[in-house]
Amino acid sequence: DIVLLNILFLLCCIPIITAGAAFTALEYTLLKISREEDGNIASDFFHSFKENLKQATILWLVYAAVLAVVLFDIYFFMKINAGINDVMMFVMGVITILLLMNMTWGFVLLSRYNNSGIQTFRYALRVSLAYFAYTLAMFALVVIPAFLAIENIELAPYMIVVGVTLSGFVRPKLYGKVFDKIESSNQK
Repeated sequence: DIVLLNILFLLCCIPIITAGAAFTALEYTLLKISREEDGNIASDFFHSFKENLKQATILWLVYAAVLAVVLFDIYFFMKINAGINDVMMFVMGVITILLLMNMTWGFVLLSRYNNSGIQTFRYALRVSLAYFAYTLAMFALVVIPAFLAIENIELAPYMIVVGVTLSGFVRPKLYGKVFDKIESSNQK
């Protein structure tokens, strides 16, 4: 199941523009697997992919554009030698961290709830700050395997076959707890 899900995810990420929908479908399917809900991996994945394609693509393009601008600004301020350089590097660093935290939750929230893109962005920021320890753990589960594959080229084939999904298999255990807390507080 993990290999199939990883292959579906990677294939749907090949046209970079659909990466957001692929991330959303991945998280949707992983949550269903972790909660042991009946279903078919491929049909669950493509159901979520199709259902969230437009909204996830817009969210992905916004994230990618903002990240590109911030990274360009960081590069620019590293190249100039001005007194404001340290202040701007700090500001860009804070924006980058907030954006990555938001990205960590954005597609996860989109896979579970029906909100507008702006609402998803706002809720992702609020959840990432309110559940900061979960955010760090989820972010680490994405970054560490990628870092290991980059640092050790021998791990790259492993990452292609199961990497994204295997590390993602733990994430639903984390954000499932957050969803349970959010949903129980909303019922009260």
